[in-house]
Amino acid sequence: MCTAQLNAADKTGDFAHCSLANQQLKMLNDYMESELRIRASQFLIQDIEELRPMIIKNTTGLPDRLIQLCFDIKRRAFKTTFVKGGPALYGSFEFLMAAGKYFFYEQEYSIAHDALEAAVKLRPNLFDPNYYALQAWTFTQVTAEKPVPTAAYDRKVKSYVENLLKTKDIKPDQKRIVLGFLAGAEQKASQIYTARTLMNRSLALNPQDLKMRLQLGLLEEKAGRFAEAKKVYEEAIALKIIDPVTENAIYKNLLRLYGILGEKDKQKLTAQRALALHPKDPYFKKLSNKVDAQRAPASANK
Repeated sequence: MCTAQLNAADKTGDFAHCSLANQQLKMLNDYMESELRIRASQFLIQDIEELRPMIIKNTTGLPDRLIQLCFDIKRRAFKTTFVKGGPALYGSFEFLMAAGKYFFYEQEYSIAHDALEAAVKLRPNLFDPNYYALQAWTFTQVTAEKPVPTAAYDRKVKSYVENLLKTKDIKPDQKRIVLGFLAGAEQKASQIYTARTLMNRSLALNPQDLKMRLQLGLLEEKAGRFAEAKKVYEEAIALKIIDPVTENAIYKNLLRLYGILGEKDKQKLTAQRALALHPKDPYFKKLSNKVDAQRAPASANK
């Protein structure tokens, strides 16, 4: 059931439709042949990406909670489909790349790496699968409760980098950046340093990648580098890239950091800017009202 079907659904039976979709997706996971499972999973990704912006700004006319429910059902269904499909799903390079990028965005780094590593095995001489697999592997290590031993981690990093340098579609500027990353990785002081180096190199390759900037900001926060995270988020919103979902998350993180760092004036201006872009967002409404209320006594005294 895609977004177009949601719009056409009988509103008296909205939740029944989602319940039926959940049953159908369970059948997909339990009984469908691998080739059909891949095709169905690809449609699921499309549905998820169509629904994602509706979580921020619902233009369907349907209740917000219904959109959220269907979105969550499809996310869980896709993850289950991919995990249960196992090696049977690993024959489609395009599917593995789409799944890997999707799980990376969802911060399911271990699953993302599984998909992207399988893509590398299918097309080891292409830049993109090695590039994304390297990112997923680094974040898997950084966020894991039990990281793999350093030697094993480094071996895989170097194998991806070596693949990247041999890829047939690598560009000269990309090659310089990859060589710089390898030198930094060999001299790393910590897992966080390695991940930060990788993300900065990645942004040098793709400066317009808003999702990557969000991930880098989160990484800086994880390391306790709040001033650096704030700078990453400020640079991201200054780009004015059209990606409402990622933009919304970046604004919320930045506003939270302004609060932590006591920068009330910046928090006020940024909250107003965020509300203008996302007028229905309750967090931005609440924070804008809160900031105005805090400043009201000072204005009255004047």
